[in-house]
Amino acid sequence: MPSLIENSEPRQVSLAEGIQIALAHHRQGNHQTAEEIYTSVLRADPQQIDAMHLLGVIRCQQGRLDEAEQLLQAVIQRNPESTAFQNTWGRLLLLRGRREEALIALRKALDLSPQNPEAFFNLAEAELTERHLDDAIKHYEQCLVLHPTHPAARFGLAQSIRMRDGWAAAVAHYQLAVANAPDNPIIQQHFATSLLQSGHLDAAQPVFLKITERWLDFVDAWNGQAAIHFIQGRLPESIKAYEKALELQPDNPQALDGLIEARRRACDWRDDIETLEQKLVTHVQTFMERDQLPAIRIFTALYTPFNAEQQLAIARANAQGARPIDAHPRFTDKAYASGRIRVGYMIADVRNHPNAHNTLLLYGLHDREKFEVFVYSWGADDNSTYRHRIRNECEHFIEMRGWSDEAMAQRISDDGVQILVDLMAHTSDNRMGALARRPAPLQINYLGFPGTSGADFIDYILGDPWVTPAESAAAFSERILTLPNSYQINSHREIILKTPPVRKALDLPEDAFVYCCFNTAYKFTPRVFSLWMDILKATPNSVFWTFKSGALVENHLRAFASKQGVDPARLIFGPTLPRDEHIQRIQAADLFLDTELYNAHTTASDSLWAGVPILTVPGNTFASRVCASLVHSAGLDECILPDWDTYKETAVALAKDRTQLDIWRAHLRNHPEKLPVFDTPQLVLDMEKIYQDIWQDHETRRNL
Repeated sequence: MPSLIENSEPRQVSLAEGIQIALAHHRQGNHQTAEEIYTSVLRADPQQIDAMHLLGVIRCQQGRLDEAEQLLQAVIQRNPESTAFQNTWGRLLLLRGRREEALIALRKALDLSPQNPEAFFNLAEAELTERHLDDAIKHYEQCLVLHPTHPAARFGLAQSIRMRDGWAAAVAHYQLAVANAPDNPIIQQHFATSLLQSGHLDAAQPVFLKITERWLDFVDAWNGQAAIHFIQGRLPESIKAYEKALELQPDNPQALDGLIEARRRACDWRDDIETLEQKLVTHVQTFMERDQLPAIRIFTALYTPFNAEQQLAIARANAQGARPIDAHPRFTDKAYASGRIRVGYMIADVRNHPNAHNTLLLYGLHDREKFEVFVYSWGADDNSTYRHRIRNECEHFIEMRGWSDEAMAQRISDDGVQILVDLMAHTSDNRMGALARRPAPLQINYLGFPGTSGADFIDYILGDPWVTPAESAAAFSERILTLPNSYQINSHREIILKTPPVRKALDLPEDAFVYCCFNTAYKFTPRVFSLWMDILKATPNSVFWTFKSGALVENHLRAFASKQGVDPARLIFGPTLPRDEHIQRIQAADLFLDTELYNAHTTASDSLWAGVPILTVPGNTFASRVCASLVHSAGLDECILPDWDTYKETAVALAKDRTQLDIWRAHLRNHPEKLPVFDTPQLVLDMEKIYQDIWQDHETRRNL
């Protein structure tokens, strides 16, 4: 029998007392003492089943699973009717990855003790691991009926609901889990994240702050704070929080990704920016070499120096995150009903937004004798002329604001859509979750996101010989559909150019050569901005004209220019104007200078319509080749340059001798609507031909 020391005198205890003493130590986390007593009991009685069971529990907690299995298997063989033994056996089987066997054991434990909350909890945990979410939710709820303050069950319920229905649906349960476990930073982190993901930024920020005040080294909470600062436009605060996260965990990919994005948005190009970007590229490449998916945001990757294959890996990771547990196709035989080809367009941006600007004419130009067109919209209604026109000119406009992914997919399926064209992909407010439910037999990635979706539930990408050349097929998860001219649809023929505004009214010098770039400032890179400054230095009577981007960005750009030896006064920042007014004023510029990793897209077509040529150097990714696609379709192949040295030399030469520039400008201004880049009716005809071909091919393969 075991003995204990009490008042320096040994005292003999019974085996049952010894087990109770060991159990008390066990519950307090004194595993070594508990283990010694359980072992002592078993030496005295090798068949003591409770000691054998509890020692098996300790072996599980220590990760010594072979020893645990030997002990627990003997326990189960001797008494298979114990709910406690079946529970522990089931948890061991989960740890060993034998999930189906684990579920059998845990269900038996529940049958043996239907009023035991732990039996419901353990079964729910196993079902969550197996992604049997409906069952897990039911059993977590039953556990909570019997034990309403069970913190792990409440947290598990929140996790299950989040995985099934999204973050917003789980907020209340995360909040209750926090109330039940106020000292658990992981639960608090999930609560804060649920608020963030649901758009409750003001409520999320103090929760993240509370976590970092109490647990200073909790990296995810610093990332959460930084994300909220970023969304709300407080870039210095966002940068500081991300830097704190990286100080704590230098290789944290989310912090690195977020810091690079915040720094790029601020044009904060301190000496380490390229080092940080290369570190992120290396992280992604390492994951690829391990055949793992890198967990960073794909949109950041568009303006970070990733190659096309790395962007594909990142896109795949983002697409995987959108996949629901129940990902079976939602389309039915209704999609094969006879009649016109039913085409659906998914777009959140039916408002004053480049996506609506570009697609303005698309929906009304479709041949209604051959195509039935649906537009599925879920973004804000800004009551703009763009929204009114799209709504009026499409055959079916379905307002889906506030709809779940499942509800959206079900409606698209009910409409019998055959070809679903997603105009969002990985842009903000996308509904990849609806696409993942495959509501249509054929699904296409087009226009809104300049790159591959990485999604196995999207069949095609609509491109052109420049942005999706045949030799780049391996960098796309989709099959490539090639339009003969630029893939980017434009609606500029609706804008009548007027007499160019006088430069003085635009704060531009009358006699200077005006270089411009109206890309968003985060597309600027130190390398290309340095080139621009070199161009200004080589053309003394010149200025650089771009958008106003706020004092932070403008101060950084002016400081960079000064460091490069250029008078910051030669940088001119124009205010944001309504689209038509902006295109009118572009006419006052002489030459548009493109960016590198993420080109001018809509801003390029705006410039070309205004008669201002663009110099561009195509890269090896979709986003870095769009401008070349547009310039080629405008008939200005001479503006597509082989390298950045030639780009700089050409920009300087055109300012010194305008002869070639004037020829290009005249070419653009002479009936621009006849140029392929602006021949929107022909582009829609080309799209329709592709739609007919892929549907016929699908029907043929289906009937084989």
